[in-house]
Amino acid sequence: MLSIPSHIFWPGFIIAILGICMGSGMSIIVASASDGGPRIVPDYYEKAVAWDETVATDEASRELGWTVALSVNDERAEVAVRDRQGQPLTLSGSASFRLASDVEPRATVPLIARPDGQPGHYILADAPLAPGVWDVTLHLQSGETTYERTHRVERSP
Repeated sequence: MLSIPSHIFWPGFIIAILGICMGSGMSIIVASASDGGPRIVPDYYEKAVAWDETVATDEASRELGWTVALSVNDERAEVAVRDRQGQPLTLSGSASFRLASDVEPRATVPLIARPDGQPGHYILADAPLAPGVWDVTLHLQSGETTYERTHRVERSP
């Protein structure tokens, strides 16, 4: 069996370990810079102060038991909303579309009842339909009841 002399093996071993460390470090640097880098969050202090209120709104929206089905395809964005008993809801509201990589929303669009009059179904006219990972924040109201949740939608090209 062929053996590598120790004066070649050990320096080669050390060089290989250093190469692996350098390669790992470079891949981490490239991965961290590939998303556009850090972003400044506008009004970060106000958002931090309002954190408890934001969490309370999210929990209250969950406790309503509403079923929200958001669909985004090549032609339009649509949302269907049902209450805890499965009955369609009559609502007003809007939706904010923000790419996951952005800080601010790209568009805020109103809910429009479907032309066929199907209860509980709404069209989000002029919604951005471009490919990407979108965070869609729905702001819905039915009388005095408010629902506000963010849904993530992934659109492939």
